[in-house]
Amino acid sequence: MAVVEAKRIRDGRGSTEGGVDPVTAREVWRITVDSPLDNRATILTALPSIFASHDSDPGLTLRSATLDHTHKLVWLATLEYSNAPLEDRTLERLTQANPTLRTPRIRWRTNTRQIVATRDADGRPYVNSAGDQLDAEARLRDVTDIVVRVSKSVADLPPWILTLNNTMNAGPFTVRGVTFPAYTLLLRELEIGDESTENDFPFVQVDFELHYHYESWIRFELDRGYRRRKRFDTGTGGTLSGTTFTKAGENFTSSGVAAGDILVVWETVTAKSCVVIASVDSDTQLTLATSLGSGTVSFATASAEKRVLLENDDGTRPTDPVLLDGCGGELVNPSDTNAVYLQFVDYAAANYAALNTLVQ
Repeated sequence: MAVVEAKRIRDGRGSTEGGVDPVTAREVWRITVDSPLDNRATILTALPSIFASHDSDPGLTLRSATLDHTHKLVWLATLEYSNAPLEDRTLERLTQANPTLRTPRIRWRTNTRQIVATRDADGRPYVNSAGDQLDAEARLRDVTDIVVRVSKSVADLPPWILTLNNTMNAGPFTVRGVTFPAYTLLLRELEIGDESTENDFPFVQVDFELHYHYESWIRFELDRGYRRRKRFDTGTGGTLSGTTFTKAGENFTSSGVAAGDILVVWETVTAKSCVVIASVDSDTQLTLATSLGSGTVSFATASAEKRVLLENDDGTRPTDPVLLDGCGGELVNPSDTNAVYLQFVDYAAANYAALNTLVQ
């Protein structure tokens, strides 16, 4: 099976000219074969290849070939030439047979959603002059996220679909030269297409979105409530050394301090901090669950695991949540400059290294 003759029918050739419009030309070829079993692949071997230049006008290149089997041994091929610019993706599709080696398609858009905010654009909490949080209606605002849509053909089902879906980036991550800080991207809208084959190359289409939050996907909430932790006055002074806290002249046992309580310290090497007490080693020494560094403490107090209701000066209960200090105590002189936020991780943080080849 082979091509016997491939002849260009010049009478069927014409062109279209026009101002700013692309110039096009058409040719018709007659291909004669020696067997009715010859197929399209055999015919194409006798024709110019895609993007070959036109004989009389090199500025035109072949864009398509339409084949028509008119007789058992005769085929007609209509060739379309043009000088119209090609999109990069179209050119790559025509020149790169393996779909998994083509560059990913990345699109950018925005998505606006409404939230009940806890702080303004300058990071200040939405509280009044007395330290009370404003009503939810007063804290409604629109937030516009950047959404990066990624589409890529891959050879096999990627294993990361089980570990990265609905996660935020644990470290800085770059998409087409734009670097996003840690915890600002959230992987959503994951979609895996059917298994397909193109040019004898198997592949699946993977689509997903990266939603960018200009602050962070870590949630910040005002530390406030109707209760505080009961505290035991342990006097002033003390020394931190890793997970050990020592206080001369103290009797932690008689003060009622126990494992599970919280030690609150001021003016340490790391400023105000609080940490869970792991054990009471002696009347003058505590072991902490985590280290607060090393240095001299000007003031320290133990805060019990037990909670007690907050009271107003007249003994009544507050009708609105009271701002707390981040360590279970009532915040002194609450304002929009000293309010404390608690952090909540709603989404697991993950290493996005597996996505690098999909977003460049």
